[in-house]
Amino acid sequence: MRLLPLLLLLLTACTIPDPEGQARDVPMDGPIQLHPHNPHYLLYRGQTTLLVTSAEHYGAVLN
Repeated sequence: MRLLPLLLLLLTACTIPDPEGQARDVPMDGPIQLHPHNPHYLLYRGQTTLLVTSAEHYGAVLN
């Protein structure tokens, strides 16, 4: 019974939508910026840019 208030608080915190619908605390100045209308895209020198990265993931450790 002690976990019920904690679980309700966690559920409430996870379901509250972001009022702006965008990432927070991301600077909009600098060489690489978020696209103002679609935060899934980046801008570099005013043009849409694809950023490709590479990194290990947990699946590589298990394989």
